[in-house]
Amino acid sequence: MFKAHCDYEISISDSIMYTTMRGVWNIEGVQQYFDDIKLKAEFVRHQPWVRIADTLEFEGGAMELMDALKEIQAWSLSNNCRYLFLVAPKPMNKTILDMHQATYENMKYVYSMEEAVSQAKAILKEK
Repeated sequence: MFKAHCDYEISISDSIMYTTMRGVWNIEGVQQYFDDIKLKAEFVRHQPWVRIADTLEFEGGAMELMDALKEIQAWSLSNNCRYLFLVAPKPMNKTILDMHQATYENMKYVYSMEEAVSQAKAILKEK
């Protein structure tokens, strides 16, 4: 097993989990990120919530990351997360996500944080 390679921040406000993902990641980094998402989600997972991931500076990593990222999304959905908004994914990352979109449920690309927050708030109002 390798040392986790990842750079991210996670915060929660008004039932919205904000994450910023940067750089190149390995599978150990995704697992660390997943563990932190679970920890932070303890504060919101008993009610509807939304995840927003700012991926403007996220470079991705090996193809094996996709399965781990799908696992995070499946866990989130099973714990009351209504939707994931990906802000500004790089073209290569978007292409990989598009290939897996059938198994990556309740996810949408947006091009600004403002757009993501607006749509997240609208979803949460529907509760």
